[in-house]
Amino acid sequence: SVKIRKRYDKSREDTFQNNMADFIVALLSTSRNNLTNEGKNRPALSRADMLKNRLKRFEARGFDDDRSSVQKGPKNQSIINGSEDVDNSDFNDISAPVTRPLTNLDELLAWTEGFDELNVSSVSLERVGNSLEQRPRTIVCHDMKEGYLQDRFVQGCPSTECYRIYHWQYIDIFIYFSHNFISIPPPCWTNAAHKHGVLVLGTFITEWEDGAARCAEIFKDQLSYRRVADQLVFIAKYYSFDGWLINIENQIQPAQMNNLVEFMKYLTDQMHKVVPGSLIIWYDSVTYIGELKWQNKLNAENRVFFDVSDGIFLNYGWNQTSLALSARAAGPERRYDVYVGVDVFGRGVYGGGGWNTNKATHVIKENDLSVALFAPGWVYEKYASTFKSSQDKFWTSIAPDCTTHALGPCLPFVTSFCQGYGEKWFSYGEVAFDQPWTHLSAQELQPSYINQIYSLGVQPNGILITTADHQTQDSYRGGGCLTLQGSTKLTTTSCKAVVRLFKTDIQLPSTILVSYTIKVEASNLLDVALQLHVDKKPNYIMLCPLAEENSQGKLQDSETMDSLNEALMHRYGVPRSDQIDSTRWASVSVGQEHYRSFAPVTGDYHKKLAEMCCDGEENVDSSWCTRYYLLAEKDLKGSHIKGIRLVLMNKTIPGSKTESSSTPFQLYLGEVKIIDAVSLRQTLPMVTSLKCLESEIKSRILNSNTLVITLTLSWTYDSSNTEPYERFEIYHLASDASTVFLGLAYSMSYVVSELALPRSQEEAQFIVQAVSCSQRKQVLRDCPRITVYWS
Repeated sequence: SVKIRKRYDKSREDTFQNNMADFIVALLSTSRNNLTNEGKNRPALSRADMLKNRLKRFEARGFDDDRSSVQKGPKNQSIINGSEDVDNSDFNDISAPVTRPLTNLDELLAWTEGFDELNVSSVSLERVGNSLEQRPRTIVCHDMKEGYLQDRFVQGCPSTECYRIYHWQYIDIFIYFSHNFISIPPPCWTNAAHKHGVLVLGTFITEWEDGAARCAEIFKDQLSYRRVADQLVFIAKYYSFDGWLINIENQIQPAQMNNLVEFMKYLTDQMHKVVPGSLIIWYDSVTYIGELKWQNKLNAENRVFFDVSDGIFLNYGWNQTSLALSARAAGPERRYDVYVGVDVFGRGVYGGGGWNTNKATHVIKENDLSVALFAPGWVYEKYASTFKSSQDKFWTSIAPDCTTHALGPCLPFVTSFCQGYGEKWFSYGEVAFDQPWTHLSAQELQPSYINQIYSLGVQPNGILITTADHQTQDSYRGGGCLTLQGSTKLTTTSCKAVVRLFKTDIQLPSTILVSYTIKVEASNLLDVALQLHVDKKPNYIMLCPLAEENSQGKLQDSETMDSLNEALMHRYGVPRSDQIDSTRWASVSVGQEHYRSFAPVTGDYHKKLAEMCCDGEENVDSSWCTRYYLLAEKDLKGSHIKGIRLVLMNKTIPGSKTESSSTPFQLYLGEVKIIDAVSLRQTLPMVTSLKCLESEIKSRILNSNTLVITLTLSWTYDSSNTEPYERFEIYHLASDASTVFLGLAYSMSYVVSELALPRSQEEAQFIVQAVSCSQRKQVLRDCPRITVYWS
């Protein structure tokens, strides 16, 4: 039989155990809260108590003044940890906050909320519908080299050589897996997955003799297994993930089997009560009589666990006959709760894994069951030097066997296409930080389609798009953007090319602001528009460029002060966008009557919206162009955006029969934004109660000219009169009054780790800038700042 295998590294375990020591001390020194037999919730800790606990944990970790190493001269500050000249290849800053698993039963029972605010996910699950769709689904079970690699660093890692997932459109459930007893997902994975509507599960695992002894303790009586189940519920609730994979790979004493089944039932019921929409999934290992015997199918041996949970993760040694038997055993109502295991490393699995993984996913689809991909990080482990192209190749191969799910359902919809890493950090097209980084919490919404490009028109060679791909050499915001490459030429009739970007199901209010930001090389030969596909006729909203012919083809003039425009001017100081003639942008095969086309606002109205969106800062790279559209149609409210596309059109030479030669072009799509216009009237985001948690700043001498400090900043954020926050940007105000970008926070605290300063300096000033989910923010000079002192 094939099981979830342990790729064992003794040196890694020794290092890990040493790093765990301080965490265990902090946990075990905390008085254990008593749990009732019913597993009632503990009294909630106040934020003040949580911050005190966080400080205690930091102080318990200590600060090693005796560390010595050869230090190079100062370079740029790190976006991740504030240190200078970091060795990115083996980042292991002991003062940087990390995510850790729980390794034994004592740690699990001693766990209490309030110590780990930095590890709490900040992104709520954005999903269309309240439950999983009744269709075949895809699990990704992420197992890589024992887990907790660069992803364990809560504030990111100063390297681009990190594994990442960005094909979320094919994934329904993400499981963070390691061979530690309790694997708590790092918040970066939960944040990235939740943005894309993907549920996140942790892992509860017991194995072999040690696991058998642990299970004997857990399942000895009702009080014991309920205490464990309650802790699992509390942990998932506190860290804001969505459930557990239960993986018991050791024998269970027959006398305790009833307690194991009751544990599964109780855990599932409690998770559903505390975290609506959560999941408990059983791994196919132990049978109903307690034997460790993988079945590779759903049958009478493991059915009891399937019946009291939300699904079963089948072991990998299946064949087509066992798939058919599993589908029959599950029945039509629960067949999609059977997740068929596929080990991408190919250890004894159908098709052999690797580049043949699609052979397995294809037969699973034919049997109308769900897929559970184990360790798709194989792509990175095997092809790290060509990871991007290899990752795209892998997911393209299995995409036909996966369902592309929609993004939504609520506004705002904002993306810069950043994948959560970059060679630099960009702000408004300018380089704000010039070092490599990875921070998956910074990943933004990714396209739903891989290179789905169509050419339209009687002369399709007028514009050809060869690639639509992510790149990191340039960006409007974050670490990268979407880049389209191709060629265009002047033709006698217009030609169009369409790039499908997003599959969505976004419900709209009565008034929305839409903007998109582009940079085009060879822009004099190319027009660009954004297309929204809605579920009410006319079905296509075209957001067009401002062209000369638009001024002659207005169907409605924004200067006409009807009652709607008067209301918009009163609320926003801007009228609605002009509706223009759709002839040029309409598809002949669809018909002009299905299109509504709009021109962007211009002049002072453009400046007004840029200011309200906080895009009007002085340092915007002028090569980037942002177009704004204020849409207030009477039938807009209640409609749904079902898709977002980019449309490119070549220029024409009317009356001439001579076509020009082809010219290459490159288009950067830096941002797409759709927001409820009401948010433009809300107060700009601002942190309050900014403080340093340490009573004494930790400092040490680096060399004759330099010292480094470590401290923890904390603050509060009141969203009652403004939008929820998306992130916080942390800056150091240098002695020359310049601002140095230190990093990003996705919770209301940040560890400034090993910040290098002149040795003579005895104070430092920091600024925290809140950024809302619509990317609105105060200008940096108006943001709260704090000065800390040491001697």
